Amino acid sequence: MTDDRWNALSAVVDSLASLADSAGVSHERRRRIRALERAVEQRNPDLFQVALDGSATAAPTEVDDELPDIAIWSVAEAACSLAEGEGVEVLEGATLTLEAWAAEVRD
Repeated sequence: MTDDRWNALSAVVDSLASLADSAGVSHERRRRIRALERAVEQRNPDLFQVALDGSATAAPTEVDDELPDIAIWSVAEAACSLAEGEGVEVLEGATLTLEAWAAEVRD
């Protein structure tokens, strides 16, 4: 991945980690976010799969209590797409999901 893609992903992962800290997420969710942080720090796309929780088959579907999981999955899926050569626009969906989670946290 190019530096621009890593930098864009880093900004989204930082937002995810910050939101998770303020929302107080579970240990398992934090482990997945930490995998994304390590991937960005080490520039190692192999760690993206850990954040997908071992299966990239489908995103979580329940929006209520699962919004944190959807946000984590969205960022990890976008990261995988970036690693496969997609443009930074793949981060838009993840960013929207983070904004939705942030709004829920604020309420």
